[in-house]
Amino acid sequence: MACYFPMFAMVGLQGALLNLLPRKWFARIAPLLLGALSCGLLLGVLGSFHIEAWAPDGATLLAKFAWAPPVWFAALEQMLRGSHSPASIELGRRALTSGGIAGCLAAVSYFVSYRRFRRLLVESPETAPRRGARWSVLELLSSDPRQAAILQFLGKTMARSRTHRMVLLAYAGAAAGILLNSLLLQETAARWRAGKEYLLNFMVYFWPVLASMILIPGLRHAFRLPADLRANWLFRITESQGRAQWMAAVERAIVLFAIVPIYALDAPVAIATRGWGLGLRLLTLQALLSMTIFEGMFHSWQQLPFACSYAPGERAVTTILGKYMGAIFFVAPPLAVLTAVYSQIPAMFAVVAAAFTAAWLRMRYLRRQGWGEAPLIYEDDPLALLSLTK
Repeated sequence: MACYFPMFAMVGLQGALLNLLPRKWFARIAPLLLGALSCGLLLGVLGSFHIEAWAPDGATLLAKFAWAPPVWFAALEQMLRGSHSPASIELGRRALTSGGIAGCLAAVSYFVSYRRFRRLLVESPETAPRRGARWSVLELLSSDPRQAAILQFLGKTMARSRTHRMVLLAYAGAAAGILLNSLLLQETAARWRAGKEYLLNFMVYFWPVLASMILIPGLRHAFRLPADLRANWLFRITESQGRAQWMAAVERAIVLFAIVPIYALDAPVAIATRGWGLGLRLLTLQALLSMTIFEGMFHSWQQLPFACSYAPGERAVTTILGKYMGAIFFVAPPLAVLTAVYSQIPAMFAVVAAAFTAAWLRMRYLRRQGWGEAPLIYEDDPLALLSLTK
């Protein structure tokens, strides 16, 4: 029931919004809602593994966290095992009631919303957004018209495509859930006595590296999803004239969409808590790590985003999740400790920063080798027709 409750609740809430909101508002709110629910769902799943450590005893747990759905189902388990405490019985009944309401709402909204969903969101084309200002941040990133064109293509696709917005917001929600869960782990480890300064320091030291390991692969996944394969012939017949500039534009877009937001949010907190000197040294090491992660994830990238076919299921879900969990639990913590320690020692900071810079530049050099020479990949199938530019 603890697993079915969030799934049915998400489906039921989606169906309720579909029937209550106009199509234009639903198309805008649904992806944001998905990101928020992804954050809450993942946070609930991860928090359930250490729910017993939330409080010193079961009575305090049930009293202090009665608002949390994982606690409802923990109380339901105690009630089914024969517990007769009033808190367990009350929260267990709440779990049964909420599970039943979520299931009924999902079933009703599915049958009621099926035709409306198909008519409004599947069969009807999306309306074009209104014209805004004639300049944008993307245009300021490049003076080369070929790079500017690709940046505009990437920006408009992510702004107009409901699928890509939902994927990106789902990754953002997952990142937020994992980051908040790490903060919850620190609280439980300190028996809920950690002060504000301790938690801010933990966020400054740990969150940027962990967020980079989630958002950069997430953006790579979104880039692999095609927007309209029937229109990629335009890129195929002109890629030989600007292949290198296109890849440079992709690199700038990844830095803008995945890396810059992390440090735009982290820099004020790092400088406020650690001071200018230590804060800048810490941010420098973390930014170099993020750029190195980007180089590793896009080392063999030879595609134009949103213009290549995508065959899902190439790798097992367990393999993908295993890699994510390995990076989050076994790679991110040592790297965060490394940057935290060496940023506090100015002499060692110079050595470590030089090593990180050398590693990043070397990986960047290897990734950029052959740019403008090797044809881009448009088909996942290796037996597909060769590029039209060959």
